[in-house]
Amino acid sequence: MTPAATTKKTRGESLHRRSLRTHRAILAATTLLLVAGDVPQTRFIELRWTHEGNVAGFKVYTHHWGQAGDSSRNVGLPEKKDGVYTVQIEVSNYQATYVTLTAYDSNRRESPRSNERLYLLPDPATEKD
Repeated sequence: MTPAATTKKTRGESLHRRSLRTHRAILAATTLLLVAGDVPQTRFIELRWTHEGNVAGFKVYTHHWGQAGDSSRNVGLPEKKDGVYTVQIEVSNYQATYVTLTAYDSNRRESPRSNERLYLLPDPATEKD
């Protein structure tokens, strides 16, 4: 028997190896989904800001990286402590989130938007249970 004859693969062996690779890929994808399934879908971020003047309330605008358009939430007039307004909002745990604020008066006229702030995804290595 020549060396070339011993290394030649049959059609059945080739199909078997492809099948094993496919099963490994499916197993890896399933494992990834199981691990990701333990991650909460949303998280809360705390917004803090100051504002001078009389306002009836505030709106928070959010959008995600690569998303066209944004959504708004009327947060009303949060409690002001030591001159700082604070509110917690719920955002996606899978996408970085851009946030801007507006103030509105009693006639619902809105101010221009604040500077945009980016909230990155949480780092699992630094999160505590």
